[in-house]
Amino acid sequence: MVNINKSAIFFSGNCDDATKDEVKRIKGIDTEALCEKYLGLPTVVGHSTKEVFEAIPGRICGLMRGWSEKQLSCAAQKTLIKSIAQVVPTYLMSCFLLASATSNKIT
Repeated sequence: MVNINKSAIFFSGNCDDATKDEVKRIKGIDTEALCEKYLGLPTVVGHSTKEVFEAIPGRICGLMRGWSEKQLSCAAQKTLIKSIAQVVPTYLMSCFLLASATSNKIT
């Protein structure tokens, strides 16, 4: 069972206002939602992923900077770098094709 009071509806940018109003009336859902992120991924990406996923390399660098202050062996540092560089973008890359510039920054 769906709780209509807690539901929201999402429309494409190609949808005109008359169609939106008609669908909302038929479904009984008044709230139109366009969140910036859902499950950590952007809801609207478009054709170019370069700008949308620009924060990923910065996030990886930020996590590694926090660990650089710790006294770790060379092997431990390599393990942390590999695990972070692989884990952070894995889910994102399973859903979207990253721009080559973003992939190069991660590398």
